[in-house]
Order: sequence, then structure tokens, then C-alpha cells
Amino acid sequence: RKWSETGLTRFASTEGTIGTISANPTVVWRVIPQVAVAAGLDILYASNRMVRMVDQSLLGGGDGRLSFKGDGLGWGYNFGLLIFPGGKVSLGFAYRSDIRVTQKGPLAFERIAPPLQPSFGGGVFRTDASLGVHFPEIFSWGVAIRPTTQLTLAADVEWVRWSSFERSTLHLSPGVPQVGFSHMPLDFRWEDSWQIKFGGEYKVNEKFSLRAGYAFVETPVPGLTLNPGNPDSDQHNISVG
Repeated sequence: RKWSETGLTRFASTEGTIGTISANPTVVWRVIPQVAVAAGLDILYASNRMVRMVDQSLLGGGDGRLSFKGDGLGWGYNFGLLIFPGGKVSLGFAYRSDIRVTQKGPLAFERIAPPLQPSFGGGVFRTDASLGVHFPEIFSWGVAIRPTTQLTLAADVEWVRWSSFERSTLHLSPGVPQVGFSHMPLDFRWEDSWQIKFGGEYKVNEKFSLRAGYAFVETPVPGLTLNPGNPDSDQHNISVG
């Protein structure tokens, strides 16, 4: 997301981009005809770009521009259980562990006010920075019912421990400690959230099926820390296919 560098929210965020790529090699073992178990490894690549303006009006300067772009790898695991108590019902449970990623990359402070330039060595300061990100663990429960050979109805419930996004710190190496420019605390205070999903499939024939679904996703972002850098709200999603 990008926002105006002259807008009212410029000191909170003018750009926020978070990207992830996940690989999940998994093995499955059907213990008995009615029970199957699975376990896997989660490999997560996460990138982050943050840009905001810095108020320098008390120093007689215009807005400074602070940007950070970092990425990193993290590891986790998952396991699942699927039970077939009868031909018309399936029950499932899955757990996905939390993953910690240390994102490293360049940080730049540009358009520095003249009174600060002697401390920073000029109008632009560049350094290395790192940010620890704690992605949440996820618990999932599901049930599928097949009242007929053509119709399947399913429901899933997920609990996501987003409270792992409590606080973090952007560490600069090196920084400029004499002007308090070395470590930048980030306050998230996200909250755990629920996701509820319903779906159905009707098999018209061997080559054609109709599907539809609904999902409610509770936002983890409280109003206290909601800002343009991490805008979010409750979601109601509908899908057809």
C-alpha cells in the first residue's frame, strides 16, 4: 500500500508492503482405513518494506523520509489428523507452529534537517537494520458431511495466535545514538482472532462440479494501534467456482 507523502497520515506510514512465500513438504501415513496422520516442515520467506515521513518542523526543516527494506527465512512445522468414522463424515485437526523470521536489509534516512546533518554526516544517512517478526501459530478444526454421493458440505474453524505480534524493535547497526537514532520500537499489540468457514460442492457429473463458500475472518488489529501501515478490518468473503 502506498500513501501520499504530504497527507495527514504521512508520519505513520506512506508505504507498507509485506510479502511471504511458503514451502511445505509433507508426509502422510494412513494408519488404518479410518485414520490418517500427516507431518511437515514449513519454510517461510518473508519480505517487508516500510516508508514514513519524519517531522522535522521544530528544527526548521521539511519532512525527512525514513525507509527500510528487509527479508529473511524462518522455519516451523505442522501436523494434522484426519478421521473417517463413517462413509458420510470426516473430521480433521491441524496445527501449524509459529515461525520467527529476522528480516535484514538497508535503512535510509533522507532529507535530514540542516541542524542534524553534522551528526548524520550529511543530508542522507544509510545503514544496516534488522527486524524480528514472529508469525503466529494456527489451530484448525474441520468437518465434512456427504449426505449424498453428489453433495459435500464442510465447515472449518481456525484460531490464529496473532498476539505474537506484540512489540518488535528495528535495530540499526550502526546507528546514531547521540541523537537517539539507534533502535526504533514498533508497537503492534495485535489480538488473537478466529476464522469461520463454510463451503459446499455439488458434483453434477464426473467432469463438472459446482462449489461455493463463505468465510468470516476476524481482524487481529485493535483500534489502538490501527494505522495506514497495517490497515485491516473484519472480513466477509464469498467464493464460487
